Amino acid sequence: MPRIKGLSASKKRLHNARARNRQLKKKAKEEQRQCLEEEEAEFFDQSQDGTDRLENEEEEKRLLHQGDVGIELGGDQASKGDDDDDGDDDDDLLKPTPEEVRDVVKKKRCLTEREKAVIVRAVKKRKVGEKGESLVELGRRFGVTQQTVSRVMKAYREKGPDSFKRVKPSGRPTSRLRRQLKDTIRRSLDENPRQTVQNLAAQFDTSVTMMRNVVTKDLGLVALHRTLRHHIPNRGTRLERAKRGLNWFKENPGRIMLYSDEKWFTVEEHKNRQNDIFYSKSLSYAKATLPDDIRHTTRQQGAAKCHVFAVVSSDGHSFFHIYEQGTNVCSGVHITTLEMVYEWIEATWGMAPDAENAPVMTQDNAPCHSSGPTQTFLEAFFGKNFWGKEMWPPCSPEINPLDFAIWNAVDKAAKPRKLKSVKELEEAIKRVWPQVVTPEYVKKVCAKVPSILQEIVDNKAGQID
Repeated sequence: MPRIKGLSASKKRLHNARARNRQLKKKAKEEQRQCLEEEEAEFFDQSQDGTDRLENEEEEKRLLHQGDVGIELGGDQASKGDDDDDGDDDDDLLKPTPEEVRDVVKKKRCLTEREKAVIVRAVKKRKVGEKGESLVELGRRFGVTQQTVSRVMKAYREKGPDSFKRVKPSGRPTSRLRRQLKDTIRRSLDENPRQTVQNLAAQFDTSVTMMRNVVTKDLGLVALHRTLRHHIPNRGTRLERAKRGLNWFKENPGRIMLYSDEKWFTVEEHKNRQNDIFYSKSLSYAKATLPDDIRHTTRQQGAAKCHVFAVVSSDGHSFFHIYEQGTNVCSGVHITTLEMVYEWIEATWGMAPDAENAPVMTQDNAPCHSSGPTQTFLEAFFGKNFWGKEMWPPCSPEINPLDFAIWNAVDKAAKPRKLKSVKELEEAIKRVWPQVVTPEYVKKVCAKVPSILQEIVDNKAGQID
């Protein structure tokens, strides 16, 4: 017995008692292991002719009758098995009725180590040509399914006699209350999927942790964010124009398309609710160590902003213009901007916008875009190379590559933090535009327009994801 110096007498006695308990437990485990090995050797001891045998068949049958190995039988059959000494009668007793098998299988009983050994022995006897029970008969004999018997044999082929030992399941077992809540919570969420875990926990008087485990682990559900979409007042017009645009793409393959749009940029920091996070040991530690601009982001009413107009082409080119502060973008101002686009087309493609194979100009149905003076200017200087106000589907920003991709990418790159002035914002947009709006990126997003139109048509002009 080890002796520990520097401890009081009471602590020494406690330490020695614990050491003796550990030694006794270790000795008991070793004796149990040796006993199991001897029992396995007893079951699989082979005779000279290569067949398996048991040293005590009568002991096995007696255990079967008592329920240690087999299933429980009726009183009349058990008494008959005790009175008869005929081997055939004993074999009949080992085969219970189908009703008894169903009753036992419903209890999901687990096979003991001895039962698994008997199953393996019976299957091995059948393989060498001796009379033995089939997998179905073995399942009936022990009150389990045929699949369970097959799993026992598979485990024996992979691990040998070690497969007989039962493995204790890892982890904490599921509580009874949690199992009872599973179906109730499923029905409740089917009726109202917008319930929160906190509300469910308060409703069923359980902890938030247990309710979260029921929802995520037991039911396999995940929380998803609701997305903001535009209201569609006239689905008939949207569907008709989507079909018209889709047919135009089919009739004019390979034509260069120009997509235009405007956007207001503010000096506020780009905000993303899902990924706008920071890491720290705790909230109190963050308050003591991190500055305010890391832990918080501010929003002010009427923040300074600038107005940007842009055009992108399906072959990878782009153009943008920042309006002067205080400019009201009406039809006249928009026509002046279109004159800049006219010059950009001539410089980029070396042809006038009204040429036969010139790029096709498109724009949404904003008032300054669909006004009479704007449409007259487009007809005069772009000829047939523009989509009139009857082509673009109403309330459909998801069609424009600037709306569904480019604007957000520029805003995120230009404003990693809150800017001090509009001038700094304009300089940031000019700096990041060539870095973000690359020809490869523009081609990629513009190529999605026909498939988006097809999705709108397939969805009967409804909302699309």
